[in-house]
Amino acid sequence: TGQTLRLTTDGRGLSPFTARAWAKLDATSSMQVIDSHNVSSMTDLATGRQRINYTNSLNNDTYSAICVTTPYNNSGAYGGVYTQGTDNCSFNMRLTNGNDHDCSFINFAAFGDIV
Repeated sequence: TGQTLRLTTDGRGLSPFTARAWAKLDATSSMQVIDSHNVSSMTDLATGRQRINYTNSLNNDTYSAICVTTPYNNSGAYGGVYTQGTDNCSFNMRLTNGNDHDCSFINFAAFGDIV
């Protein structure tokens, strides 16, 4: 892919150095996408396991995705991506004791090839 910025008809800017998707999420009982780009919704799969769904599909499933959370009640929490596709990405959040947990402050980003 070229190193130029391409603007789409729906206003998105696409380039090799811009995020394909990003989101700030709350996976507690409110289950909400607080703010995002190219994320249409979030699905609750189980305690500590969520899936974000993309508004516009990604080019392939070999993109780089990261998911992080902040410490929970000063005891610590962590998360990671466990499956990703062109239409969605699933991740898992856990406390440092290993128990799955629905976190209230999750940040997600995906970078990859442009279509």
